[in-house]
Amino acid sequence: MNLKQLNAFQEVMRTGSVTEAAANLGCTQPAITNLIHRLENGIGQTLFQRRNRRLLPTPEAHYLMNEAVAILDQVQNVEAKMRSAANLKAGELRIACMPIISDLLASQFIADYVSTRPDVSIYLSSQPSHQVYDSLASQQFDIGFAEIETESPLVNAEEITERCVCALNCDHPLASQEVIHLREIAPEPLSIFLPGNATRLRLEQAARDCGADLNIRFEMANTVSRFPLIEAGLTWSLASPLTVNYFENQWNQLGRSNIVFRQLEPAIAYRTAILTPRHRLPSLLAQDFSGYFNNAIRQVMGSLD
Repeated sequence: MNLKQLNAFQEVMRTGSVTEAAANLGCTQPAITNLIHRLENGIGQTLFQRRNRRLLPTPEAHYLMNEAVAILDQVQNVEAKMRSAANLKAGELRIACMPIISDLLASQFIADYVSTRPDVSIYLSSQPSHQVYDSLASQQFDIGFAEIETESPLVNAEEITERCVCALNCDHPLASQEVIHLREIAPEPLSIFLPGNATRLRLEQAARDCGADLNIRFEMANTVSRFPLIEAGLTWSLASPLTVNYFENQWNQLGRSNIVFRQLEPAIAYRTAILTPRHRLPSLLAQDFSGYFNNAIRQVMGSLD
């Protein structure tokens, strides 16, 4: 049994005529007759009886018709889905992102992307950067976004790097300067990433290089949780372009705008990357979304330039 035989059988059942079935399918009458005979031989059943030049379906033919319709409909559905996938209109994406992206920006990016793709489904997971690497290395996800803390031979990483800025209260004495040197701000109470964070390590190295001692008062996982402390004038912090974007688009809308961002010297790099599994070919949809996500992130990261 094959699809050609089922197509011929369905058309004969629908029209009641080999002649009409052949015309509708664009083939000859002998070809239709041959397909029906081969189908009957394959299943060991007689499907039609000829009486007075008419084809009469047997009870077995009516049973097979129900099954044939279901099979052919399913084939059509699969073909339609694959065409949609080829046109980037359908499919599934599994995305793992560090929290600041998954919690603040990814939903916005996803909403924009799927607005014209009603049959695309998304699974989004918020994970620490090191776990994002592990998830992509084990091929559990199609795309990841994380701060670069390590390198993995199992993951492709397209790096996106921008410089961090100094976030401080607008009433701070140094807030009037467009550029703040680390030596000037280092004695002030600092709120910083947790120990071992790659950006924190670069800040600590920069402080040693310029002979400054950091006055660490608060240690927190992300900058957003430090905003109330900065707002209260209790601390300053290092902020990534992603955090600045969140502040400008969310925090300011709440009427809380007494935090300012200033260029910090020497420059402290904020290194992130879009990740994909190295040993698994990406789907066309994953490739397309990765390109879209890359552009969207770069626009956000470069918004301070």
